[in-house]
Amino acid sequence: MSDSSSNAENKTCKVYFPTEACSGNGVCDTNTGMCICNKGWSAIGDLSVIDGASCSINLNALKIMNSVVIVFPILHFLVCVRYFFLRWKTWKQSKVAWNDPVMIFPTYLIISATSWVIYCTIKIVDSEYFSIGNEIFATVIFFFFAYGTFGGVLVFVEVLLKFLVAQTKIMSSGARERTQKNCMWTKKGVRGLHIFCVITFILPLFILKYPDAVEPISGILFINTGIFAIVLTYYLIFALSSIIKEINTHLKDRDTNSTQADQIIRTLEDLRSKLSKAKATIYSQVPPPTLAYLMLGFWPFLARNCSYLWPMIAIAANNVAIPMILSVTLNPASKTTNIKSEKLSTNGAILPRTNVGASPDLDKSMPDVSSQASLDDGKNMIKVTPAEYNE
Repeated sequence: MSDSSSNAENKTCKVYFPTEACSGNGVCDTNTGMCICNKGWSAIGDLSVIDGASCSINLNALKIMNSVVIVFPILHFLVCVRYFFLRWKTWKQSKVAWNDPVMIFPTYLIISATSWVIYCTIKIVDSEYFSIGNEIFATVIFFFFAYGTFGGVLVFVEVLLKFLVAQTKIMSSGARERTQKNCMWTKKGVRGLHIFCVITFILPLFILKYPDAVEPISGILFINTGIFAIVLTYYLIFALSSIIKEINTHLKDRDTNSTQADQIIRTLEDLRSKLSKAKATIYSQVPPPTLAYLMLGFWPFLARNCSYLWPMIAIAANNVAIPMILSVTLNPASKTTNIKSEKLSTNGAILPRTNVGASPDLDKSMPDVSSQASLDDGKNMIKVTPAEYNE
């Protein structure tokens, strides 16, 4: 009897941080081997569901962080609403289908922004109770802000691919075939990533059922997210770089002696500038959280404290999403410039036209790429709807 009593008294708390038990923010209960946290500290947090396992989560710090970060998803939400407002009339006139990428991708981002705002709000209310993997509402909100963010970027890649395929109409035959093939395989990869994304972000729901398996489940979640972010970045950079390359080629091959409207040149230059800024934003914002995801997957202590990570992820996600929206947002004071103002010659070079629409025969020879969707450059709108893309 005395031996068992002695064993109970000698229980020690698990050390997750190299320094000391309970992260120095609580007292170890030797009867249970669990920590009794000091006021303002907790072991319960996002993907950390074992009460008393550690005391590394500062509840007051989380409230302050989320109070500051909530500004970013609110701004993100307002930008998306403005996009819908400015585009609605154009969509009605062009009869854009509800499942068109230009309609879907801002919808994803609005869901993401709304979910981020809700997440930050519940964290401000009670950072301990509303924890991912510990409480059902917070866990569902996590799925929506995670899949809304990554899914929105995936659909944005489809928007870029759609625009790129439309530009094949003014490319040489070799470049057209190569670009269409690359876009086809990229589109298939993007669709596969959607499935991978859904499977990854429903994993926290299993923690509700199996809390003891929180460490392996969270490890798989973060490793998958890191891999997903790497592949997604590759697809996004490929699409952006391809469009920028075609715009550069288009401007370079233009007849400098042409009397063609300068408005088209400014349109392409402005579009190139916006897409270049979006590309630079991706290079600067994506690598840090991607590295963090991989580290969280391999280091359980960091995963246990991922509550500190989400506010930083929110800033990075919104910093990426807002330039994407702005890169395709129409200036309300702008006029429409149709891409039908140019025609392909037999060798794939651009033939200038001095009087757009003056030659009915020339207009009939042009492919119609303006019947449905459109991509805006901020000052003028380039209408694109490649029929081949959806075949």
